[in-house]
Amino acid sequence: MEPKESDADERTLHLADAASIVQANQKDTQIENILNEKLTELLTLLKGQLFTNVHTKHISIISKLVYLSLTTLIGRKTLGEEYVDIFIVNKSNKGLVKRYQRLVFVLGYTLGPFLIQKLIKFWKLRNGSGEGDDSDDDSIAADENVISIETIINCLFDIHMLLFYFKGAYYDISRRVSGLRYVTGHRLTNSEKQLKQKNANTYKILGSVLLLQSISTYMPLLKTGSQLLIKKVYTSSGKTLNDSDMLVDKRDKSGSISNVPDDSRSHHFNLSDKDCFKFIPENSRKCILCLSDMTDPSCAPCGHLYCWKCITNWCGEKEDCPLCRQICRPQHVIPLR
Repeated sequence: MEPKESDADERTLHLADAASIVQANQKDTQIENILNEKLTELLTLLKGQLFTNVHTKHISIISKLVYLSLTTLIGRKTLGEEYVDIFIVNKSNKGLVKRYQRLVFVLGYTLGPFLIQKLIKFWKLRNGSGEGDDSDDDSIAADENVISIETIINCLFDIHMLLFYFKGAYYDISRRVSGLRYVTGHRLTNSEKQLKQKNANTYKILGSVLLLQSISTYMPLLKTGSQLLIKKVYTSSGKTLNDSDMLVDKRDKSGSISNVPDDSRSHHFNLSDKDCFKFIPENSRKCILCLSDMTDPSCAPCGHLYCWKCITNWCGEKEDCPLCRQICRPQHVIPLR
């Protein structure tokens, strides 16, 4: 006698829905942040505040690497997966993932964003460094290459998130590359199935919103790219085009501003010079973040002073004042002049 279809369905583990995957990821992110804070406190005691400020990204990577090495890499559930009762299987949902797949995921999840930033920075340096007497057209072309590589990467991430919202399969690219899927660890009741279907419809609505947003973001860039391509074709054929013919609006380049002077060429205010900002007392002229005389002193909304780079880098990670913990966002910092 052949087994009934319903019996086979009961023995099959259902793939986890998008809501469960997002909830598990949020819980894991919370644990990673706690671990990152504890590791930062330890390194501050051992190496000092300046060390932790300089190596904020590296500390975050180590925290994630330690957490996933103690859970996913050795075949154990993370706390987020335990929280929503899901576990990892291969992409065909017919068995557990192999060790090398876990390793690929852990390395991609922890080091992937860092390496992408390094590649973009390398690309900028390679295409943005001129020979001194290069023409303006060459420098503009270099800026366009930089923007295009960043736009392509952002577009790929947006496409990936669109697929997740509509299909609920892979939450991040590292899981997609390593072939990690999630299944529920228990038999679903009818009410759970209905709830998961409702959540799936909600995420499809979010995906539709993201799709519209992506179209509005990338269509102007696509238009600009096509105009630049036409200009390049005309230039290679010996013809010229006026700016009025091209109608290329520089604001289409994701709000970027060209011809910004290099930081090393800008004038900086350094409080090691006693004649600079004499109204600042001697005992307040050092930045508590770098423990050096302030460079380009800048004021937080609460009134505390720091180096411009120190406080903006800090606010990029934590939106509060290092001294009093009041809310301090990068756009709230005012440089003294």
